[in-house]
Order: sequence, then structure tokens, then C-alpha cells
Amino acid sequence: MVCIQILKFYNMKQELVENIIWQADYFLKEIGEFYPFASVINRKGTLKPLGILLEKEKPEAAEVLKELYQVLESGLEKGEYQAYAIGINVLLDREKLNKDVLEENQGIKKRESNTATHQDAIEIRIHTGNQEKGDILYLPYFLNEASREIEFGEFVKGEK
Repeated sequence: MVCIQILKFYNMKQELVENIIWQADYFLKEIGEFYPFASVINRKGTLKPLGILLEKEKPEAAEVLKELYQVLESGLEKGEYQAYAIGINVLLDREKLNKDVLEENQGIKKRESNTATHQDAIEIRIHTGNQEKGDILYLPYFLNEASREIEFGEFVKGEK
């Protein structure tokens, strides 16, 4: 029984991560950026995307993230969601990465927003109902703004 629960837990996390990457890929190709958004697995085990629409025309990403967290945490508390993942468009600080990770991602091109010390990335925050703090992953990427093609790097595990 424990093995089945562990497998189910792993599959849930995998589904959430894959869906976040798929949505981020779509947003980046269509508009070149994105506000924080989420995917949830509801109590029936169904994966669903979730976004927040604020009244402001161009809200700050931090405002969207705060509202998103309120909705997601409330859903976990009420038992509406088993798990969720949030996708956030970030500039990853290369200086905080270890040497192995930098070598794995060195082939990723840089766009104008990147510097020698920063790299565009998708931050993925994963939380299940039985965790105090969720997992954090970063997926570096390069967006060719002319062709809208995306090149992804290797995952980087973040600190909780």
C-alpha cells in the first residue's frame, strides 16, 4: 500500500511539472512572457489549469502570485485540491548555482534580458497537501524572440 501511495505521489508531481512546462511554453511562444499561473490536481485526481485575473490592466507579478497562493492554499485546506504547482517567469541567479549545474546549462543561449550572472527560467513550486514546504525546481530557457522557438536547459533544484 505504501508503494502505491509513493507512486501516486510521484505521478502527481510529474503531471503538475509537465503541465506547467507545457503552459509556460505556450505563453512564451504566444506573447513572450507570462504572469504566475498554476495547475491543480483536484480531489477526484483531475489535472486542471488555474490562473488569476485581477482588475488592474497590468498588475505586478507579486500581486498575482499573492492572490494565486490564497486561492491554492484555501483549496488545499478545504480538500478541493490534492496538490498544486505554480509556474513563475524568473531571472535565475547563476552565482547561486553550483558548478555542475552551470556546466549542464552552459549551452543555453542568452537573450538581452540575461546577463553573465542571470538566466531566464521557469520557477516551478510544487506543493502537496501533506508537505509543509513544497519542492522548487528551475528550468532555464532561451526564447528566440524572432522565431518564438524555445530551448530548455536542465532542471535545477531550488531551496525550500
